[in-house]
Amino acid sequence: DIYVRAEYCKKDAPLVGAVGYWSGDFGPNDLDRERVTAWVEYRTKPWRAMFEWFDATSETAPGVDLDQDAFFFQIIHREEGSRLEYLARYDHYDPNSDNDNDEEKWLTLGFNWYLEGNDCFVGINYIDKENEGAAPGAQDDKEIVAQITFIY
Repeated sequence: DIYVRAEYCKKDAPLVGAVGYWSGDFGPNDLDRERVTAWVEYRTKPWRAMFEWFDATSETAPGVDLDQDAFFFQIIHREEGSRLEYLARYDHYDPNSDNDNDEEKWLTLGFNWYLEGNDCFVGINYIDKENEGAAPGAQDDKEIVAQITFIY
């Protein structure tokens, strides 16, 4: 297996990074896997914006590949000294790039309330999901999700 990660950041400039992962071809029964991710993150108080792209190819049987791709864009706003952070995010996932009408698209709107410093927060998100590959009547879903996060 080969794993490569690189990040670059200069003061007052976007963080840019990439990851590559390759495995397989080590024996007659090994299946190949490739993963490539790239991202950019920009922070200027009180805003933070992130974009990430992902591409994967998995050999599901000798000579048979499954191609997947995804991306997301997220923007976050938190005023200096505030415990409240607002966020909006758009996710796009295609579980099989070779097939049409199987994409998933999510729009998330929410907030995080920091309880103590930056080590613990409660998040509430509204997620509007569109799943083209789901059965008729189950293609659109709306959720409200709550979570508590502890960082140690």
